[in-house]
Amino acid sequence: MLEKGRGADRPAPAFPADAMEELCNKAQSIANQRAGFQRERLQKTNDLFIDRRKSVYESFYGRILEQRRQRLEKEQRKITPDERIVRLLQGEIRNREAELRSKKEHLEARRKVDVTVKELCVGCIEVENGTDADLPKGDA
Repeated sequence: MLEKGRGADRPAPAFPADAMEELCNKAQSIANQRAGFQRERLQKTNDLFIDRRKSVYESFYGRILEQRRQRLEKEQRKITPDERIVRLLQGEIRNREAELRSKKEHLEARRKVDVTVKELCVGCIEVENGTDADLPKGDA
């Protein structure tokens, strides 16, 4: 046991095992509750981020796809459409649609938020009534 960075002058206090277990369970319950609140807040924030990012992708790729579809339609309406240009535009449209799907799937895979709680240490703090003259000025 350390006290202000040095060994304690007296041995650590002994507490009944059931009291310590009850305290640990209560601390774990509080930590889990706080983690739940944190998880909810982070999930909302992450959902907003993912939704906004998806709408940016849809807008960006939507403009490109619309332009390519118009060019394809214009080429196909010609009396003698150039088959190479038609194939090129069809392939580009398929590729852009696949790109958009891939980006949206990647975002959806990142939608889940995970918050975990781990014990770093468990111990006792003895609080004594006294003066705080030996504390630094910022801690008082």
